[in-house]
Amino acid sequence: MKHAISLLFALMLLSCSAADMDGGSWQNSTTRPDELHLSLEASDATRMELLAGKTVWSEGDHVSVYCFSDANQKWRFDGATGERTGSFTCVDNPEARRDITSIVALYPYDTNYDINSNSCNVGAMLPAVQQYAEDSFGIGSSIMVARGETSELMLRNLCGWLRLHISGSGHRVESISLRGNCAEQVAGRTFINTADATSRLVTMPATEIEDGGVGGTLIFPGDIVEEITLECGGVELSAEATTFYIALPPRSFEQGLTINIKCTDGRMVEKTTNKRVVIQRNHILPMAEFNIE
Repeated sequence: MKHAISLLFALMLLSCSAADMDGGSWQNSTTRPDELHLSLEASDATRMELLAGKTVWSEGDHVSVYCFSDANQKWRFDGATGERTGSFTCVDNPEARRDITSIVALYPYDTNYDINSNSCNVGAMLPAVQQYAEDSFGIGSSIMVARGETSELMLRNLCGWLRLHISGSGHRVESISLRGNCAEQVAGRTFINTADATSRLVTMPATEIEDGGVGGTLIFPGDIVEEITLECGGVELSAEATTFYIALPPRSFEQGLTINIKCTDGRMVEKTTNKRVVIQRNHILPMAEFNIE
């Protein structure tokens, strides 16, 4: 009888151990890839970097990856600048708390992302301050997301862009600020519906998002941010127009926009349009060229 009880106890321990291996942080351990292949959404406008009118990866760039767990891993692009489909490897793998059912990748890498393990909705921040990059989108300003169950993923843009053409020989641009004429919110805390085929910002109460709900197009549950600033660091203008890109959430500015240009010599130039301006996801909206003189 003692031998039977001992055998039964041993079988119970074995059964518990097998169950532990099938759940918790071990659930998808055998399916986690060593390498990801991330491509960019086909369009005339996405971002890692613009090169000859096409969007490409930049050497040494990084993305945040939730690889079947809620750990915000840091993955590095291992190719050369100019590739549209890049190979990535994990360079930082923090401890996971829970499993998730998919691989979710976000550009740019950000330690402040957080993911709902049930819905895979991601909490993120649309930056109110963007950094100028020559002939390209602002550095790290355009959030992209991908979701799938394999190592082959396509990143999709959440934002659109306003393209400004500014000339003015001898002047240097310190910064460009933009705001909607109806005090529309343009930056701040937001949530990403990673399950949506086109990738959307999520509209719903923050409590529902935390409970795993999905749907809608846009929400800023945090502080209201009505102005975006592109820091330019003294970009020199010439008689030929210089191009500046500002990333914006997809939305309509019903009574137009106001743009303020600050030069390093203290010159301030304001441009206003009262016409309706519509920013579409993954599209560039060009504005008419103007001279700050």
